[in-house]
Amino acid sequence: MNRITKLTAFCTLLLASCAGQKNLSKQATRLFVEDESLKHAHVGVSVYQASTGKYLYQHQADQFFIPASNTKIVTTYAAMKYLKDSIPGIRYYENDTAVFLLPTGDPTLLHEDYKTHPVFEFLKSTPKKIYISEDQWKSRAFGSAWSWDYYSFYYGAERSPLPVYGNYIKFTQQENGGVKSYVSAPASLPWKVNVSKTDEENFFVRRDWRENEYNVTIGKATNRAQDVPYLTDGLNASIQLLEQALGKKMYKISLQQFPSKEFKVIYSQPLDSMLRPLMYRSDNFFAEQTLMMVANELTGEMNDFKATEMLKKGIYKTVPNDFRWADGSGLSRMNHFTPNDFIEKLKLFKADIGMERIRAVFPHGGVGTLGSLYKDIADNLRAKTGSLTGVIALSGYLDTKSGDQLIFSLLVNNHRGDAAYVRQQYKEFLMYLYNNY
Repeated sequence: MNRITKLTAFCTLLLASCAGQKNLSKQATRLFVEDESLKHAHVGVSVYQASTGKYLYQHQADQFFIPASNTKIVTTYAAMKYLKDSIPGIRYYENDTAVFLLPTGDPTLLHEDYKTHPVFEFLKSTPKKIYISEDQWKSRAFGSAWSWDYYSFYYGAERSPLPVYGNYIKFTQQENGGVKSYVSAPASLPWKVNVSKTDEENFFVRRDWRENEYNVTIGKATNRAQDVPYLTDGLNASIQLLEQALGKKMYKISLQQFPSKEFKVIYSQPLDSMLRPLMYRSDNFFAEQTLMMVANELTGEMNDFKATEMLKKGIYKTVPNDFRWADGSGLSRMNHFTPNDFIEKLKLFKADIGMERIRAVFPHGGVGTLGSLYKDIADNLRAKTGSLTGVIALSGYLDTKSGDQLIFSLLVNNHRGDAAYVRQQYKEFLMYLYNNY
């Protein structure tokens, strides 16, 4: 190939690239910038092409947004870095007469998602006295700037040093011989339950926000269920529930009273068996406890603020903007990230962890919170959704028709329209990328 031919080929590629950039900009402008339903919203878009190492498109990509559950991407990467492949269920020391426990924040103990519970079996089998400390707990039950009324909804289950049953009680209405009643899981509760009946169709349970007292209203409906978080009060509620399940007493003491600091570890579950539902169903409780476990490994305390500050200066030190990381799940509106922040984090994730494990944990098209929108490119999309009132987010990886991979982050804040419409705009944009790159 002579110099003129090479120059011609180069110019052709350059022109095609410029035309592609122009068309992409037109699509993004039409869908996000000039769209009538988003003209009053705050919109951020960033698209990065892995093969060239360049950004294909950016719009307000270095401005801060509330990312909602896209925050779980940041938490999940930290978990894979510091928890490796197994969840530390409990740390313990034992002598001839007693077992001394240090909680780790593990959210899987007696959780309905899991069939085996190694920590519970260990405690059940020991004939020794059981002592436990909560000295490492340095956080609050609610994350920073959570809404106070989350307390009664399953997605706002409290954070604690030793969760039991996922920190919620499952109430189910049933009918037997025409008589309607309720059952709970666990079957017997150490707390007061008040029952009333109504002629309405619904079945509902309310907990007093200050204590573990439950008001169950039984209506006409059958086979209805409701998960209601319990008030954890540090270790106190967990000890009550465990004492009931174990049939033995537990004693809360200070760490200074432990006879040794040489602890063994009981691992409870494979880490990804928790990270997968964390991402697929956007499980806030798993995400919050994951951050607590990472904090415990990093600092020796379950201190979310200390951990996030250390992680920002550690594994996330290359992220360009001084993002604010307020909780593990994204429930807090004090989380502030830019679209380019997510691009950098997703690049780190891919380089350090690898796509094989990402594919095992991130939701793919048509599954989990991605629902039915991306069935036509099901295996080509690995992404995390995010939603709060006025917030719609989607960040992840897109394998295009040509075999290239794009990393993207789409963040919309302060929209007042239909969330489903915004998600449809996202889909149209990603399908354009899939077909043209």
